[in-house]
Amino acid sequence: MIKMQTPAGLRRKTVATGRDLGDELLRLFTPFLFISIDSFLILQKERRPIFHFVTPSCFLLFFTLKHFLVKPQPIYLVDFSCLKPPNYCGVPFSSFVEHVSTIDIFDEKSVAFMTKILQASGLGEQTYLPPASHHIPPRSHQNKSFKEVRLVFFPVMDDLLSKTKISPQEIDILIINCSGFCPSLSLSSIIINKYSMRNDIRSFNLSGMGCSAGTLGIDLAQNLLKTHKTSYAVVLSTEILSTGWYSAFDDKANLSAIREEDSDGKTGVTLNRDLLQVAGKAVIREIGKGLKLSEREMEAALMTLHRFGNQSSSSPWYQLSLHGSRR
Repeated sequence: MIKMQTPAGLRRKTVATGRDLGDELLRLFTPFLFISIDSFLILQKERRPIFHFVTPSCFLLFFTLKHFLVKPQPIYLVDFSCLKPPNYCGVPFSSFVEHVSTIDIFDEKSVAFMTKILQASGLGEQTYLPPASHHIPPRSHQNKSFKEVRLVFFPVMDDLLSKTKISPQEIDILIINCSGFCPSLSLSSIIINKYSMRNDIRSFNLSGMGCSAGTLGIDLAQNLLKTHKTSYAVVLSTEILSTGWYSAFDDKANLSAIREEDSDGKTGVTLNRDLLQVAGKAVIREIGKGLKLSEREMEAALMTLHRFGNQSSSSPWYQLSLHGSRR
């Protein structure tokens, strides 16, 4: 979760000093500019060709000076919060393998494949699954997904508001991204109603963007704050897993993981063996290699994966938290 602000209080002191100075210079310079143009044209009234040249040139000079003198107002990350799921959601490897072995739709080959993925993924023994996935068989009803939404969002939001001492009524923009669960009762409306936010709050729900959605949500907040100055924005990033427990296996050369229906009409995630090369720590190391990152620079990403699992769009915040605790 991210909370961003264009601070009004700092504007007069340090943050926007350059901007205020630029505005003041422009206010002083503009009357002088047009008086000078007017005087020049009176003196040159018999030379009409100069009129057509001077006017555009002065306006060009005016807007050039405005570009250099008026600096964009900075936008700040005020604070952020990451969820630590309750202990009862923890799933050691042995528990997971024992669990899926009791489900009729998984044969020995499927269980062996999932076990191999776990061992190669970089996940640790303290990662989590939502309560709906702990049932045998797992329950994927929509009401279970809504319970997971409350389990994920409310503690994080409470923690953020406590850290910042900001009232929910002061929040101007709310952005939520979740790729796989997009109910008609929008996720943003759940947060707005829970915290009695203002009726005129600007709310956005981003879906279907996968791991990039968190970064895109931050970019959206930044662009909105450029227009709506001295505002607060909150970005919530998550993935809801209660609807995606069932996996159907099929080798497809061009796809390693895709959400679809199987031959029995059951919605799930189809995996193939390429997933071992394109998921988990293999991806982190390959990206790190391409960006020429050191082991230390990749440490936060690998530790996030090991301790909390694949956090998808919210991974940057867990990595930032690890960086902060390491200093």
